[in-house]
Amino acid sequence: MRIGVVSLGCAKNLVDSEVLLAKLKSAGAELTPDLEAADCIVINTCGFVEEAKIESVEAILDAASRGKRVLVMGCLVERYRRELEKELPEVEGFFGT
Repeated sequence: MRIGVVSLGCAKNLVDSEVLLAKLKSAGAELTPDLEAADCIVINTCGFVEEAKIESVEAILDAASRGKRVLVMGCLVERYRRELEKELPEVEGFFGT
């Protein structure tokens, strides 16, 4: 399975995404920066700045519209998990940081 990761928000999210990428790679996952080539897209979201929240939801919807498996992590999930699960059924899983 080819996995693409999108990191949105602050510098801490970038670090969290890099940690995730390292763990995925050590587990044998095939990573790709090309979202079209990915089978699964993991989106690391921001849940604090309004513009970043909007960007996060748009990225989730974009990934889902590509017909990819979508997993969402990060601050947006930490703050709004119930709402996201209700409003975004196309997402296969939500996890915090």
